[in-house]
Amino acid sequence: MGNIIFNSRMLMVIVLFNLVAACSVTDRRETATTTRPSSSTDERRGNGAPHQLDSYKRVVSALLEKADRQIGLGDLQGALSTLERALRIAPQRALIYLRLAQVYHHFGDASLASNMARRGLLYCRDIDCASLKTFIN
Repeated sequence: MGNIIFNSRMLMVIVLFNLVAACSVTDRRETATTTRPSSSTDERRGNGAPHQLDSYKRVVSALLEKADRQIGLGDLQGALSTLERALRIAPQRALIYLRLAQVYHHFGDASLASNMARRGLLYCRDIDCASLKTFIN
């Protein structure tokens, strides 16, 4: 009986993980990985900051994709390191907290999974909120 509950919970986690992963797919047409130096014209127009913000978004998206691949390969420790790096760059992204909660859940640490989910709820929007709530005790 306990094994059936565990399997159904694990199935739910995998389905939620795949759902969230599908929502975080980035556009592959963006090939620029380095930032271009902003010209004085860009600085006068205020265009430097949005470019830098896009660069951060690309880095965080790449880290989330890397963590997804690591989780898929069973490299949970590697995924944890990658997600912690993403969290240092963008501590306001609920999706990072969701992935961390999933990894801690896989490790069997319900307390840390719950803590990550609670922190993620501070920043969540729409689907991330419902997914995060599944990890809260």
